[in-house]
Amino acid sequence: MTKASQVLSVAKKPLVLIGAAGLVVVMLVWLFAFFLPQTHKLSSLETQKATLQQNVVLDQAKLQRVRQESHHVGQIQAIDSKLKGFVPTSEDLYTYIQTLSSAGNAAGVSISSLQPGTPVTATGTSYLAIPISADVKGTYNHLVTFMKAIYNLPRLTDINSISITGGGPGTNRSTQLSATFALAIFTSQAASAAG
Repeated sequence: MTKASQVLSVAKKPLVLIGAAGLVVVMLVWLFAFFLPQTHKLSSLETQKATLQQNVVLDQAKLQRVRQESHHVGQIQAIDSKLKGFVPTSEDLYTYIQTLSSAGNAAGVSISSLQPGTPVTATGTSYLAIPISADVKGTYNHLVTFMKAIYNLPRLTDINSISITGGGPGTNRSTQLSATFALAIFTSQAASAAG
């Protein structure tokens, strides 16, 4: 018997054919049940990996910008502190009156009276306005210097009106004048505190 005829005679046996068919079925089940889904899963994971790598690159760029901006934190905090000083969270009249008195002395005026009024809600804002009446004496130049000093105070101060007496015909810039300043300072205290 030749080898081909031997293989043919074995292939004719039903048990061998069933075993071979079973092996093919097992291979097909493995292929469709495990291999192909894992291939799709692998493809999906590769896509997710690419997306995550892009996100990492973007996040690193954001982190670099944050690091660059962090160098400005001190400047931002200084600006924030200055802005909070313009409109503090409390009335703090004692400190303001001392600051205003020092500004008056530096400007060459004498302040004879400083009278704070009752806080009221500043129209159109959530702030409280505290009126302050200041009676001062000084020359024209001193009064102008005092007005400039008021606008340069660390606390926001509005000059609502000025009433000046003294002066007139025959006077000059060195003549003593009396002036009443109607000022307003502000606080960010709750406006309900005014009631």
